[in-house]
Amino acid sequence: MNSKEKGDLALAKAISYFIESGREVLLPIGDKRPYDLVIENKDGTLEKVQSKYTSHKTKYGKYVVPLR
Repeated sequence: MNSKEKGDLALAKAISYFIESGREVLLPIGDKRPYDLVIENKDGTLEKVQSKYTSHKTKYGKYVVPLR
């Protein structure tokens, strides 16, 4: 997979996760924003979300995303 495909996969999984947890998902048009989506929480508050892809797993089965 190239990096664009990995980013698309991470975004799709994030959208699925938030919808399954009962939140509304809002998607910005274009790639100009420093976030990938906005979620509306059950209390009506909004949060910006940036998704990341990782395939690195620790020996304990946890996934790790290095942030810089």
